[in-house]
Amino acid sequence: MSKKTLVELRIERTVLLERIALQRQTLRQQLAPVQRASDLTDRFNDLLARAIVFVKTNPQTLAAVGLLVAVVRPRSAWRWAKRGFALWRTAKVVRQFQPQMWVNILRKFI
Repeated sequence: MSKKTLVELRIERTVLLERIALQRQTLRQQLAPVQRASDLTDRFNDLLARAIVFVKTNPQTLAAVGLLVAVVRPRSAWRWAKRGFALWRTAKVVRQFQPQMWVNILRKFI
């Protein structure tokens, strides 16, 4: 087995570093669509968080909009109110389930 000289090791290291840089550049290009989708999701989440803060700090605005919709389109408002109530009840029930409960349920079937 031959020992590599220090110069050969440095040349090999330089070649490997160049290969790594090229792979990083290729990966960055290939992941550009994923990055754009992630940025879009981040912007949506930020907008949603700001909307939630606005509704929590200004509930009268949400009530006024709901009242306006109920006056202008009562059937549509009633339908959406029923859906919202069902969603709220479902979320309430789901929040009551603890992770340990799911583990116990799965153990019954395994």
